[in-house]
Amino acid sequence: ATQEYQTHMKIVTSSISTSLRLRSRVHFGTLVATEEFPFSANLSPQKAQPAPTLSEVTLGNGIQVITREYESSVTTLKFSILGGSRAENESQKGAAQLLSSAAFAGNKKNTGLRIVRYFESLGSSIKSSVDREKIMYDVTVMSDRLEPAVAGMMSAISSPPYAAYVLEEAKEAAALQYGRLAADPVLQLSELIHAAAYGEASPLGGSLFAASLDQVSALAALDLRSQLFRTGNLVVTGSGVGSERLAALLEGYGGGLAVGPRLPPAPSPYQGGEVRVRGGGDLHMALALPTPAGAAGQPLWVLLELLQAQGLHAFLQPYSSGGLLGIYCTEAAQLQSLAGLLRSLASPAAIPGFLAARSKAALARLLALEGKGVASTALLLEGHLTGLRADLLADLRGVSEEAVRQAAAQLLAAGPSLAVLGATHRAPSHAEVAKLFK
Repeated sequence: ATQEYQTHMKIVTSSISTSLRLRSRVHFGTLVATEEFPFSANLSPQKAQPAPTLSEVTLGNGIQVITREYESSVTTLKFSILGGSRAENESQKGAAQLLSSAAFAGNKKNTGLRIVRYFESLGSSIKSSVDREKIMYDVTVMSDRLEPAVAGMMSAISSPPYAAYVLEEAKEAAALQYGRLAADPVLQLSELIHAAAYGEASPLGGSLFAASLDQVSALAALDLRSQLFRTGNLVVTGSGVGSERLAALLEGYGGGLAVGPRLPPAPSPYQGGEVRVRGGGDLHMALALPTPAGAAGQPLWVLLELLQAQGLHAFLQPYSSGGLLGIYCTEAAQLQSLAGLLRSLASPAAIPGFLAARSKAALARLLALEGKGVASTALLLEGHLTGLRADLLADLRGVSEEAVRQAAAQLLAAGPSLAVLGATHRAPSHAEVAKLFK
């Protein structure tokens, strides 16, 4: 019975196979002879789009304008007041962060509600933010509504709050940022590692936050505002708009914004120290090394990608005068891994995965530049502050293995900064960590 079954199945299988071949021939023969493909290829050449144009001009009133012009129905602008927390003195600690929280809270011309509703009527998106070097106002809007958007932004920037209590009320919004800081060890380490790297009392080492929001004085914030908010300190970066059009909207605009030159950033040299904050819970650490700015800093973006590819929580924070590259970690073994990887990258041997890392880093930077949002205007601003045109800053395809080797060697020679949070008794000493990098 088994033999008969197998013989029967061979006959059936052979019959099915023959039938399928015949049907396949008939089907495809018919398709070629009598049927059209269910799609059509458009072979007409597309109209060539003009290449994006980068421009940088300084207006007669001192406002600096950097744009990337290309055909777009959307425009994004970043209005940056240079200074940030780097410009604060001891009595003004936390003032820049409070000014950012109160960016659209109201001024001598309009209430906060009226300002927000004005931008809503334009169908625009607005936000404000702050870091150590600048206070930023961002707006994204349809290009045909650009003129009223610029007018609204300049009104919000040029006119200070009409009373100190407006800033006091803005503390409710600022409290959200303080709450995020208290709940996130990585954010806390970001503040601590700057203090370790530059010194707690230095311009870059000082925290964005006051020890307590209650200690932030509205009057001190207004004093910082009067110090920083001047035409020479304002940089406007635009994506999807030309410099001539944007300059025409900004030229001659006075309002309440004082006319004055740019304030040079206070020097803040790298020191390479240690900060420890004891507390309950787990151990959290950050290690950082100094990096150069501009063209000399380009290999660091590839190096960062190589570190991240090895599973390290690596970061790169650029500033106009340099920056920091480092890692966040919870175990001393990860500090050893970083030191070992840097020594390997600094050696004459070929760098494994170099081409892939360079391509990935270049893609991320070019996507940021060529996008239509705040990432593009942020890169335009970075290029302006570091002295390297944004398209050159973003294009990492020319970074060589040798440049990465030299960057790794320079990091090893600089000496590390260390920040420790939580169970500090479980962390190695700064001297022990420094030996890893020698």
